[in-house]
Amino acid sequence: MENKSLQIASDLGIEPDEIEIVSVNTICRLCGSQNERLIGIFSDEGIGNDLSNKINLYLPVKVAASDDLPLQCCWNCASTLLAWHELVVTSVETDRRFRNSQFIAEKQVVEDVELDISVNPPSDDNEDKDGLIKYEVPLSPPPTETKPLSPKRKTHSKAVCDICNKTLSRTRDLKRHKTSCHPDPKVIENRLQLKNHAFEIHQVKQKRQRRKKNEIVAKFFCDVCEKGFTRKHDMEKHRGRMHAEYELEQKEQSVRKNNLAVLEKCKSRDSDGKVFYNCDFCQRIFGQSYNLMRHRTVHTGVREYFCHLCGKSFRVSNGLKRHIEAFHNGVKNFSCEVCKRTFSARATRDEHMNIHTNNRPFVCDICGKSFKQKASLYVHKMFHTDTYRFECSYCGKKFRRNQDLKIHTWLHTGHRPHSCHKCKAAFRLRHDLTRHLRIHEKLNECVCNECGSVFSQERYLKVHKKIHKRTEMVLKLEEIEIKD
Repeated sequence: MENKSLQIASDLGIEPDEIEIVSVNTICRLCGSQNERLIGIFSDEGIGNDLSNKINLYLPVKVAASDDLPLQCCWNCASTLLAWHELVVTSVETDRRFRNSQFIAEKQVVEDVELDISVNPPSDDNEDKDGLIKYEVPLSPPPTETKPLSPKRKTHSKAVCDICNKTLSRTRDLKRHKTSCHPDPKVIENRLQLKNHAFEIHQVKQKRQRRKKNEIVAKFFCDVCEKGFTRKHDMEKHRGRMHAEYELEQKEQSVRKNNLAVLEKCKSRDSDGKVFYNCDFCQRIFGQSYNLMRHRTVHTGVREYFCHLCGKSFRVSNGLKRHIEAFHNGVKNFSCEVCKRTFSARATRDEHMNIHTNNRPFVCDICGKSFKQKASLYVHKMFHTDTYRFECSYCGKKFRRNQDLKIHTWLHTGHRPHSCHKCKAAFRLRHDLTRHLRIHEKLNECVCNECGSVFSQERYLKVHKKIHKRTEMVLKLEEIEIKD
């Protein structure tokens, strides 16, 4: 391309130094000026603003993607073109409103001015069945220089545009006229899409339309002040903001009413007329109503007290207070006399003392096995039930305890937390590591009574003894054969 330009310049007698080669990609298609701020007519931004159709519609030039001419325009030309499109759309809409208004209905205005291109404003027929307005793209603007109209020659019309009533001599001219001057109107499905379309394409921000009071129909009413709302969300928001104290009071009254009903059901009297309360779940007896209500939380699972530091929940306020002092403030006033370990509660310290005294006060009522701590008894009782709450996500196997499930998943993940400090062998279970350490330390040597062989583990000795048994069987069979 550059060599061709130089050859043309030499033919015209122009020096090569006087030639300035300008790239086509830096020239505006409309004004011909060089500008760095250019918009591609067929780029994503140009297609979004419909620049090609607006240029072909409003300007006397035609652009196409297959042109060898520049395919971009500067910001000034693009903004002027979009502003002109907005002006034409606004003027057409304004004219339609004027023609449909009452004070113009009496005066019939007929405009028969014949131009090269005429404008037919949209009528009420352009509204579809859903009540959505179809905006027709208006025609090109009038020329800058006006010339006196010359009388047109009378021709035999073969085709008439049903939109602007323009007569054309050929059918193909009518099709071309409709394609260029009256493209299909853009239909907007809802109000929000129309608002976004007007702002993105036409840079017009639509005003918010408010309904009149007589057009608003309330469907949801506040049960406190009976104020009406069109949406349930607005009604609930109103109740939470204006009647928060009322809702809290209603909730407290409901809880108080339920508690009184429970106490009345569990209330009893002994032979002396003294009042006591039986738990309706386990029939445990309490002398005070407060103790009964606190005990029922064990069965109902209600935990109303939450720690603001770690989120742990508790059944009673004393449990929350003790938790904050022990775990977050580090207050532990009760110590063990034997191992000097400290505890936050006296009951926890006394239960710990069973480890040193070997006392087992917690007995299983099913199998009679006893334990030193209450938590151990609770875990043990899980094995007497058929409840498998924890399921493996890999193979579907179920377990009673979460700890058992955790150890089982290590089979799938290959995790071996217990490793030998001498040979770095790793094991999944702790007792497997203990058995392995006997190999290095030889704390449990096993000796064969027949041959005197020494083994580090008992299982190896058992396998070895099978060899002696097999040898004895062979000898007995040989003796029987010799006798025969």
